[in-house]
Amino acid sequence: MLSRQAMRPTGKSAWVSQTQAAIEWLNREGYTINTSLGMQTWELLTALSSIVGAKQTLLIPAESQPEFEQTVFFATDQFDLRADLVRFVPVFGNQSDGGNEELLRKRDKMAIERADLVVPVSVRPGGRMASWLERLRRFDRPINEQYRVEYERRREPLAYRIDSESLNTDLKLLEGRFLIHWTRGTQSAWPTEKLIDYYSAVVRSDDYPRDGFRTLLNILTTGLIVATPKHKPAGIPTVSFSSLSPAEVVPLMRWRARDRQMSFEPYGIGIDFGLAASLGIKPVLYYDRSSGPVPRHTEPWLCQSRGRKTDWRAENEYRHLGNVDLLRIPVNKMTAVCLTQSEAATIRRVAGIHAESLMP
Repeated sequence: MLSRQAMRPTGKSAWVSQTQAAIEWLNREGYTINTSLGMQTWELLTALSSIVGAKQTLLIPAESQPEFEQTVFFATDQFDLRADLVRFVPVFGNQSDGGNEELLRKRDKMAIERADLVVPVSVRPGGRMASWLERLRRFDRPINEQYRVEYERRREPLAYRIDSESLNTDLKLLEGRFLIHWTRGTQSAWPTEKLIDYYSAVVRSDDYPRDGFRTLLNILTTGLIVATPKHKPAGIPTVSFSSLSPAEVVPLMRWRARDRQMSFEPYGIGIDFGLAASLGIKPVLYYDRSSGPVPRHTEPWLCQSRGRKTDWRAENEYRHLGNVDLLRIPVNKMTAVCLTQSEAATIRRVAGIHAESLMP
């Protein structure tokens, strides 16, 4: 039993280490573990159960049989699930009757009511799980408290504080020479890995294993920038770049409360400006939505409204349709930008390309 937790856990997080210990004990005792998907806490249970070879009943919230079947396929692939150890159970519901949250509540209720034993690990006082726990005690249901730890409130935002007045002077060498793709840490798996790889890395880690720096290293070592449809016109997967210099981007690195992440983090991969056009990287066309529809005869993935609260023109954005294969680019036509001098040294050693840090 787990309440919502901090976005970037590590193996040192008490709730992670105790969850791992609880799963191992339940497996030794021969229990089948109720697991699920869609939330970090539920997915950690699914991953750990798969890793230790425990039996699990995987509860899948879905609106239809086809959605349920698609999710079974997805979960089997992402968590390396064995058919002889996993039973898939649908939790059907209609999101229009109360939204996705109501469907997840139904899933939680089913998981708890089906359990022969409840093992609370990290339960938020006054929260939904705490209410369930009180109810279970009143009805004298079996509860194992030996793995329980004090709930730690989520710490956000995960923001950087960079002094624009004291940047590394060597950054001037990059001005006007590169289009830079700025990246950031992920709250889940990289596009180049499975979810079980992500959670395996989390339980082994002392520091969060998918932060901005490690994400940049992953891009450089895999040689691939994966396109995303998120916040893109018509949901077309593209890769974004900016023609701004690193010094000009620093003031744009802001915490976005709605998305619970930074707009950019101080980690980027630059491609020589002169080479970019031959790779299909093109400037974005900004238009005023209040003046009319998307301009005709322009590819939809290259159009961007100027914005209302934020003027997106300030980003000087360029885009590439689909993934960017860095292996096609000579190393002397690329650069990397990171936060610290030690990170820059690591990039030069691991990736063999030029790197500059924002901090001197």
